[in-house]
Amino acid sequence: MTNLLTNTQRQAITDQVNLEHDRRAEQAPQTDIQDISLVKVGQGATQIGYSDRRPFEVIKVTRCTVTVREQKATLDPDWKQVRVPGGFAGVCTNQNTQRWIIESDPNGTIDVLRYTKKGWHGRQGRYKIGAADKFYDFNF
Repeated sequence: MTNLLTNTQRQAITDQVNLEHDRRAEQAPQTDIQDISLVKVGQGATQIGYSDRRPFEVIKVTRCTVTVREQKATLDPDWKQVRVPGGFAGVCTNQNTQRWIIESDPNGTIDVLRYTKKGWHGRQGRYKIGAADKFYDFNF
């Protein structure tokens, strides 16, 4: 008896992971403050990657810019990955339930954001302001 998956089984797992990824994206903080006058020091911000998200906090607000600092995110030790064979190193089937412990980091990376017609942008990419969120795509 082997542990190899058939193409049908592999496709079913991939479809399930994609559905969970879509659900996770819908559950992500939708808060996106667009008016700089509503942004306050201490609020959360999230840097949006392709499929990953990194937590930041607002540390300074000026008339035209918002300065954010990356927060420390540690994977909750109670959360464990569930992997099945497939892909390069297996497929994580429960990545959309991952939990992170987020805390302030005085040595975190700093970025200065400006609001453009395409949203908040800094040197490290695109951001949403209003909530800090962490997501790591274990299947990418």
